[in-house]
Parts: sequence; structure tokens; C-alpha cells
Amino acid sequence: MSWLKNILGGQTPNQRPTDGTNPIHAWLDAYEIPWRESRGKLIARYGITNHPDRSFEAVELNVPKPPIRGLIRPLYFQISEHFSPNAPAVEFIGDSYYVPNESTNIQSVAKELCTFLGPVNIEHHLNTIRAIWEFDNAKVRLLTWPKEKQRQLSAWGKPDTRDPRLKLGCYITIQTGFVPSASEIERSNIETFVPICSLPKKREARSHDNFYVNQGVMEFIREAENFSLPDRSIGMSADQSLMIFRDKDLYLFKMSMVRAIHVVRTKPAKGPGGSVLQVEVLTDYDGIPVKSVTVCEAAGVDDLNEIGELVASSTGKPLHLSPYYSDC
Repeated sequence: MSWLKNILGGQTPNQRPTDGTNPIHAWLDAYEIPWRESRGKLIARYGITNHPDRSFEAVELNVPKPPIRGLIRPLYFQISEHFSPNAPAVEFIGDSYYVPNESTNIQSVAKELCTFLGPVNIEHHLNTIRAIWEFDNAKVRLLTWPKEKQRQLSAWGKPDTRDPRLKLGCYITIQTGFVPSASEIERSNIETFVPICSLPKKREARSHDNFYVNQGVMEFIREAENFSLPDRSIGMSADQSLMIFRDKDLYLFKMSMVRAIHVVRTKPAKGPGGSVLQVEVLTDYDGIPVKSVTVCEAAGVDDLNEIGELVASSTGKPLHLSPYYSDC
């Protein structure tokens, strides 16, 4: 396709402006998208909609001026009992349509957004055409599914009863990358960090294809930039009121809310196996009262046994070593 190219605007794609601003955040602010607010506040303001085309509940952001001209419905975020109402909504989604042509639709959205986000590559990827802007932890992705790149609907497949514009439109995902700052009390406790041990490096690789944010643990995450804690470490505040571990972000658990330390062990089978260290902790809302938050992973089935024992004994919490599962 001759149109498949950079949409140029005088800069290298995804080059951050020299004034240090985040273009994605500036774009959202320009259209009064309340991306820093909690889910609970946004639910109270906009209400919950049974999304007619996506088969789930959502909150649609009916802002005065749509941030993209061709939006079929307002930008929205998905409702789930797994997401704390006290945490920010960090992913917004939309569908945009201009004409009955997938290629033209993604080009149209990209040209609109280039005004705010700068130039971007529009490229083939698997069965899609996509464009991605990425600035720090904030990302915007455009996707279309051209008909000629899709498998034919099988004889037993159900007909698509959604708005027909969705098939030809551009699917938009916005990740704000927003992480709340620590409170003053949390900050004073973090600065007294007493390490327990270092943690293994994660096994996953950073990739444009990994467009996933774990919204189910946002209530435990704080901005880590202003703290000098060692990377990949776990410990406590000096008064033992907080359990703290640092990955890309900073995770805080009130020690009174921590129930146990788990090591989940999986032997190789069809998959490679490995082990996962998790903290079982009470949440800040009733929908999911208890969550298991992954701290680290390791390749060996027993690689995290000693770390689990050390964390449990240091914090006074019980340790649960799982049976050996098979990685089927």
C-alpha cells in the first residue's frame, strides 16, 4: 500500500518536545479528559453505561469537545470488580470512523493526533495496521483490521451484530502512565526503608506488542522517581508499618493488611515452569476484598523458596509454599 509510511511533521517519530512536557498528557488536558482522577469519582460524575458494542459495563467520558473528531461514542474506560474505585483510570478506549475504508480511517486519526503527538509510523503488524506513540509510560495505539488480512468467518461462527462501523473503524487505546504520588505519611515511611533482600529480574521483554497495564493492582502503586530505593528490592519501613518493594513502580502494602506470603511452584511440562512470589493482601474496597500481588518470578520451580522464607520471617507473616503444579 503506497500510503503506508511515516506521517511527517518535522520531528523524529515519538521524539519528546524539548520543554519536557508529555505530549499525550498535554493532549488529554487540552480536551479536559480527567485522566488523573479516581475511577470512583469518574463513575459518580458520568455514570455507568452498558456498552452496546463491547458487551461490558463502561464509563463514557462525555467531555464538552471530543478529543478525536470521528469518535463513534465517547472515550470510555472499562468497569471491573477487579479494579479499585480509589485508583486512577489509566486506560481509555475509543473507536473512530470517517469513511467505509480501514486504511483511510487509521490515517485520519493519525493525522489528527500528529498535531499533538508528533509524527508516527503507520505499519502492518500481523493481521492489523497500527500506529503507536510512546512517551515515558504513556502510550497511544491505533489499530485497524483490514478485511483482506482476516480469516473468513467459519460456518459455525455467530454473525456480528455490533455497529457495522466498528469493523472498518480505527480502535484507539490510550494508556496515561499515571501513577499517584505517595502521601506525606507514606513518604516519611518510605525514606526509612530497611531492605530484606534483592529480587530476581523479570523475565518479560519490553515490546510495542505488550500493550497491557495491570489495572488490578493500581491501588498499591506509587510514583517511584523521587526515592533512592534500590531497584528490584523488597523491605519494610523502619517502624514496620509498610511492606515496600520496588519494580518499575513502587508498591506499598500496609503491614496490617498483609495476610501471607505465597510461592507458587510450577514444574515444566508443555510450558517451561517456574515459580512466582506473591503477597496476599487486603484491598481498599469491597468488590475484591483480598488480592494476590506478584512480587517476582523465577525460572526454577524452587528458586524462590528461600526468598519467600526470608520475606515471611522478616515480616512475621505466614509462608505458603504451593504444591508442585504442572505447566500444562
